[in-house]
Amino acid sequence: MNVKKTSGGRWAYDFWFSGKRYIRVVGESKEQAESAMAVHRKRLLDEKFGLASPITDLRFDDFSEDYFKKVSKQKRSWRRDRLSLDHLEHAFRGKMTSEITKQAIEEYKIKRIKKVAAATVNREIALLSNVFTTAIDWKNAVSNPVTGVARYEEPDPVERPLTSDEEERLLAAASKRLRPILILLINTGMRRNELLSLRWKNINFVASQVVIPKTNCKRKHMRMVPLNSLAIETLRAIPRIHDYVFHNKRTGTYIRDIKTSFHKACETAGIKRLRLHDLRHTFATRLRDKGESLTTIMKLMGHSKYETTLRYAHVLEKSQHEAVEKLVEQHQSNIFQKGRRKGRPYRRLPIRPHNSFIRQRTFNRAPAG
Repeated sequence: MNVKKTSGGRWAYDFWFSGKRYIRVVGESKEQAESAMAVHRKRLLDEKFGLASPITDLRFDDFSEDYFKKVSKQKRSWRRDRLSLDHLEHAFRGKMTSEITKQAIEEYKIKRIKKVAAATVNREIALLSNVFTTAIDWKNAVSNPVTGVARYEEPDPVERPLTSDEEERLLAAASKRLRPILILLINTGMRRNELLSLRWKNINFVASQVVIPKTNCKRKHMRMVPLNSLAIETLRAIPRIHDYVFHNKRTGTYIRDIKTSFHKACETAGIKRLRLHDLRHTFATRLRDKGESLTTIMKLMGHSKYETTLRYAHVLEKSQHEAVEKLVEQHQSNIFQKGRRKGRPYRRLPIRPHNSFIRQRTFNRAPAG
């Protein structure tokens, strides 16, 4: 057994086991190389004596591609996974899964944070952790090096509700095909994919509601979305020429994305820093401004956690000020009531002097005559 430093400045281990030689470049320090070698030898011993299932060590870029085909492609966020895996594969290209250490992941974080936001780095690290968890299940890794890697602190999400004036300008600038989508997003609070994948059979015009199947819900639970009169009117105006409400003539399915047309409408309307998801925030914000409870908003938004809905509590600031101001009104009313008798106001009399003062003035008064 031997641990040595390579010409590139990294550390590697080299040992023989059962007539086979194992050489791995694993870390930035001698201690890391010794630790990795000990883990590798233990795994080989366990396999030899039947104490563990055989582990097939693979190159990271090969395994990540297998992960993408078998796991990511089954997710609605597979496009996001594809982008993240491209960056991860570039960073760890040529390395075996066993050669990726916690320190290497920390170095990846430092390099990436200089180019992208903290949230992006956190999503990529989370995906990397999932990749290694899958590798352990598939007997392609012994441990998860992402365990214990700290995430960057992310700023609180900035809510950007649409104002009434902006809504009017946005709808005027939107194309004929985009306009009903925007109206429904604002008036139903549905997620983009929930609305775009909507089928006519899931709309109940009699009950004024939409049934979103669990396959289209983020939390994989079927939910009901009520429709107001404007949403009903908008849906009735859309011609039924396909199973999907918003179908794509070119692909034969539903429209997958409307970012390009949405950004073009925002530019025409002179609206800046507005995201498509902000229309969903607009729905919740307006309900909160109208005095609806957070519990009601939570159900309408399809949130599974109450904490998610609490982000809209700030909308109550105006209502909260109005509520505490009522105490002032009540205080003033109480003062006014003290000066009323049988429902009729009367003039407050001057304060009467104390009895002892009256007796003293009487005693000191000189007798008449």
